[in-house]
Amino acid sequence: MARSLSKPRIIRTPPKGDNQPDMFVPDIQDIPLKDFGELMNAPLLYNGIYRGRRTPVTKMEYIGNSGTVTVEAPSCGIATIKDYDLILFAITFIVDCLNQGMNYDEIGRTFEVHPYTFLKFTRRSSSVKQYDEIANMLKRLKQTTITACNLKKKNILNEKARGWLEEYEYLRDQTTGKISMLKFTLPEWIIEAVKSHKNVLTLDNDYFLLTPQGRWIFRLMRKTAGNNKCGWRYSLDELYKLSGSSNTKRQWISHFKKTLKEEEGVLGRNQRFILGYMTTFLKNEKTGKTAFHYIHNEQLEKLLSYFSPHKTRDLSYDDVPISLADTVFVKPWLSEENYTALVEAKKKQIIFRNR
Repeated sequence: MARSLSKPRIIRTPPKGDNQPDMFVPDIQDIPLKDFGELMNAPLLYNGIYRGRRTPVTKMEYIGNSGTVTVEAPSCGIATIKDYDLILFAITFIVDCLNQGMNYDEIGRTFEVHPYTFLKFTRRSSSVKQYDEIANMLKRLKQTTITACNLKKKNILNEKARGWLEEYEYLRDQTTGKISMLKFTLPEWIIEAVKSHKNVLTLDNDYFLLTPQGRWIFRLMRKTAGNNKCGWRYSLDELYKLSGSSNTKRQWISHFKKTLKEEEGVLGRNQRFILGYMTTFLKNEKTGKTAFHYIHNEQLEKLLSYFSPHKTRDLSYDDVPISLADTVFVKPWLSEENYTALVEAKKKQIIFRNR
């Protein structure tokens, strides 16, 4: 029997004995660039893995209208989105302590933890390989530098450089090869970011089971669409730029489509796709370019409820709280008949208001 080729997956099987509680953590990946406008969308982490890769990614650059963001590291490679789990782990601990009545001075910026606790929290196995990866993770987080530059005033360039860790250390058993103690210090800007972030998001229990690309997609959807009633969309060209991928655009788009298509085939069009968000691809008939659409399941259910059989026939301009300009965002989720009815209703709404 011919052996079938493995298909790209976006979520892995949890390890044995896995049991993960709910997490309440501020999603602060983009906060260090909050003063740099559009640069908040810049890729700050490598959205891949280095396993079997001969040459790690040592530089990524995002160029926007208001400035540039450069992420650099030596030969160890730029910190990955999976390495960022350690930052999430620390922030979760901080938030938990705050909820128990402690203050930031009592919590501090230095954390000492047994590696097994971290592996359990991030839903990884406790193999020697995972302990080796912890050492590599610490090195990449410490040596990755994020430099943002933008023009504040005429001929005045503002440049800021930051890293993910201030320092770290660990103890390793030479007999077993396992790390027995892990200690690291967060930089001040991360603590300040937590302090300034009032809204605490709940990460889905399965977040740590997502592949690096799946995590990046989920975080992007959470940030841009959230619970937006219309969802959101990006062209594949825009997504490629935001991904920071070192592959060619053609290679990246091909893999991106295959990964999402494979999962959609398993879960179905009207089922949850990536941790509560429904996604689809839509080709623009005029330009021929493909866009990636996504919407939260709860908002999709609300949207579809407006088009129940007893409502569709008498759809009026004020039935659906969506503007005419926003109808393009909901087109992928409606039948052609319902979409046409919605557009006509929104046009009537404009005519009515202009009388």
